[in-house]
Amino acid sequence: MDDLSPVPLLVSRQVTERIAGCAEVAELFFATENRRVREFYRRTGDPALCLRFGESVTGYAAGLPVRGCAGVGVLHLFLAEMALAIGSGAVDVRRAEGHLSRARRQFEACALPSVVAGGLINWHWLMSVCAKARGDLSGYAELLGQARRDPSIARLAEPVDYIPVIRQQVMLSQDHRLHLQLLAGAADYRTERPLDYFRTVKRVLEFLTNTGHVLAAGELAGEFVRAFAAVRPASTLISRISFLKNLAQLRCLHGDVPAARRLIRLATRAAEDAGLAGQRRQLGALAVAVEQSDVRGALLTFRV
Repeated sequence: MDDLSPVPLLVSRQVTERIAGCAEVAELFFATENRRVREFYRRTGDPALCLRFGESVTGYAAGLPVRGCAGVGVLHLFLAEMALAIGSGAVDVRRAEGHLSRARRQFEACALPSVVAGGLINWHWLMSVCAKARGDLSGYAELLGQARRDPSIARLAEPVDYIPVIRQQVMLSQDHRLHLQLLAGAADYRTERPLDYFRTVKRVLEFLTNTGHVLAAGELAGEFVRAFAAVRPASTLISRISFLKNLAQLRCLHGDVPAARRLIRLATRAAEDAGLAGQRRQLGALAVAVEQSDVRGALLTFRV
């Protein structure tokens, strides 16, 4: 499948002319396509197919005089996530960076302040993840810092917009105190942003399990499960696989190796069916650690 190009998006000449001639029509059209691509991913859990689907839309947009379109920029961000989710190697990172470059051009010409702020923050976040995937930790840290220092973003952003960047900075620090502060602050957006709340709880739990804080991880486990239950109806396959990995590590830390093995088998089967190379690698490393009865540090974190 890797040698196939995206199928061209078929749109009538009349609709194309309306999109090209009216920014409002372009926004409506690409916002609708964006929702379709995301729903397709939610239903299938296949980032490679989703990437093909989404690139049909962005390829169509590239042939139009569409500039500063929030819908196109946001879709490019999502397709960068899809490329990183495939996780088969450097080619996927380069593909993600290509989508991020095109997203940046749309946001820089966009006149919607709230979209621009969130879009540019997420651009820095995803670019930092690309740097991390390439092993460039100094670039990773610098991109996160740039997002928080950029005055043009600060003029438009709300404090909650910075959550993904702050979370990555705390992860980079590997500091116990900062992780606990991050968790305490998450209560402020638990209701408003349940997905971000879950992701914060998840990353703190992973820090605790990876560093061998077994009792603290056990105390947080119940809230972790509750937070996931709140977002479970809208979750993707990769999120559910990652949830199983966390549970497997917890079970092993608490001495229930058979349960950990069962969870890893379930997650591995799902990852194999969806072609999730990065998830398969992580699950393989975790399975080896389980057999060695020491899963501290075994669960690598890659994306938020």
